[in-house]
Amino acid sequence: MKTIAEETYFLSRYPEEVITDLDKEKEILQEVLSSHRDVMISAFINGEIIGNVGVRALNSNLKIKHRSGLGIAIIKRYWNKGLGNILMEEALKEAEKMGYEQIELALFSNNEKAKHIYEKHGFEVWGIMKRAFKLKDGTYYHEINMRKFLK
Repeated sequence: MKTIAEETYFLSRYPEEVITDLDKEKEILQEVLSSHRDVMISAFINGEIIGNVGVRALNSNLKIKHRSGLGIAIIKRYWNKGLGNILMEEALKEAEKMGYEQIELALFSNNEKAKHIYEKHGFEVWGIMKRAFKLKDGTYYHEINMRKFLK
């Protein structure tokens, strides 16, 4: 994730905010592995993670446990090679298997490539949060909120 955060500002964290502590990463992975409501799928080439996608419960409250969140990140040199579509298809299958009825995500308003992939997979815009992201240089970007109904 740190590599991806260094390549693009489209993530919600700067590189220095990405956890690089091995014990903490193991703890996070163990939580995902032991959860029946979260999944992480990674793509590898020669032992290197080149992309991943995660589906997670928004929280465990009964009124919203039918909703899930999705996050995806791909190393820049693998953009525009179909990996995003593959990861998205797998994530949507897993979300359905876990019983989610809708899946939600958010993206920078100027991330047209990502928006195109999400729309291709049936996501629709449901809202925009103005000036949601503020970069170190003071530039603001809106956040586009999208969702897909699975059932």
